[in-house]
Amino acid sequence: MKIFIIDATEQQIQMAKKQQKKFYSGNKKKHTIKNQLTVTATGKILTVSRSVGGKHDKKLYDESHLAYGANTKPISDLGYYGFKGIAMPNKKPKGKGLTLEQKQFNRELLDLSRVFYGKSE
Repeated sequence: MKIFIIDATEQQIQMAKKQQKKFYSGNKKKHTIKNQLTVTATGKILTVSRSVGGKHDKKLYDESHLAYGANTKPISDLGYYGFKGIAMPNKKPKGKGLTLEQKQFNRELLDLSRVFYGKSE
């Protein structure tokens, strides 16, 4: 099975007054562009999608029209919550804790996603 990581990130930009509203990110409180990357587990970049900064990860994914085969497994963060077939960390339920299996699954996803973020331990 092929595994790939999908995530989006924002970068601050200088903006002319005429286009300020279009590129404003309420999340970052700055003018930004947003890039969505698809990366293999070995670190090879497969796709890059670019958009204005105020767009949600899920909407950016919808607009990118990414397709993946039956023998692939996308991994992402909770910004893509609601998509079937994407592996993402388990969220702790209110007033409860995660099971040992859920914690182990989250750790395994974190290990795989370190390729994308360039972190190692």
